[in-house]
Amino acid sequence: MSRDYGITPSIQHYEIMIDLFARAGNFVMVENMLGEMPMEATSSMWMSLLGACFQHNNSQLAKEAFDVALSLHPKEASPYIFMANAYAGL
Repeated sequence: MSRDYGITPSIQHYEIMIDLFARAGNFVMVENMLGEMPMEATSSMWMSLLGACFQHNNSQLAKEAFDVALSLHPKEASPYIFMANAYAGL
């Protein structure tokens, strides 16, 4: 994108790509993008990753995504609700 069109990716571009790769189950690409981003990942990135982890049965990465999402917004209930629903089989 930068090379071909001269557009610097924004946080929204990264959010979309992480969500797409996570939904596709390509967690290697997700981890690479998270490691190479020039900015901090947002809680919405971690929450979308959390959802995809349970969809693709990746409980180890789900735990990491939960921990990071919780550390970003410790008083937010969404990560707890999502984990409770995922473990309840809903």
